[in-house]
Amino acid sequence: MRRFFAGITAATLALSLFACSSAPEIGNPPSAPENTQVSEKLVEEPTGFEVFGMPTVAEIEISSEQTDEEIAQDLISVISQWGMTGANRDMLDYQTEGDNGLLGLSEFVAKVGEEVNPVFEEALYGVNASNPEFQEAIALQEQSHAEIITANYQTYGTQNKAPYYQKLVFTRLDGAYPNDDGSTTLFIGVMREDNGDQNIVAGSGNGYEMEATLVINKIDGKVKIVQPPTFVAN
Repeated sequence: MRRFFAGITAATLALSLFACSSAPEIGNPPSAPENTQVSEKLVEEPTGFEVFGMPTVAEIEISSEQTDEEIAQDLISVISQWGMTGANRDMLDYQTEGDNGLLGLSEFVAKVGEEVNPVFEEALYGVNASNPEFQEAIALQEQSHAEIITANYQTYGTQNKAPYYQKLVFTRLDGAYPNDDGSTTLFIGVMREDNGDQNIVAGSGNGYEMEATLVINKIDGKVKIVQPPTFVAN
């Protein structure tokens, strides 16, 4: 499995995206396995730790009443939003408030992830957020979120023109293929954008092009990813 990295000068911070070594042929998409239904509660009770700018599950769930291209755009937008949720000046200031001031940066970032990640996992994967087959891909998304917000927090200050940001941009839908089980395989062109030229992040991969393979199903009016997603270099 390949990963795509970006470094921070003098900090060596990797910005990784979940990926596999090769994408399926666009003309011959795989059939998706049946969903593994898991009934565990996905979002825990509030802890009192606040993440400024965090959406609710309902706000980021994707409606199935759209075209395949619109669904593909929304999927990439939500995945991109996940990476940047918590990356803002309010959260940087929040690090020094109350008990947060006793935490190291990595500990604070972990607390942000504990609040943010379950919301996006439920919105994108539904019951499959607890499916063991999805855990490697989800762990890489969680790692990417932690690294992006860490880079953001580390790039406030006079040595930077602007704090770091990163986003994924939908560029095209290369194909949408129905599977025998009712799911649909989407092949989506994606480009990564960031502002590493305005801060101490070096070699961050601005303009990096990938193809995402997302297998989705329409469940109770919402779109859910029903196979572990893959992003590979073009």
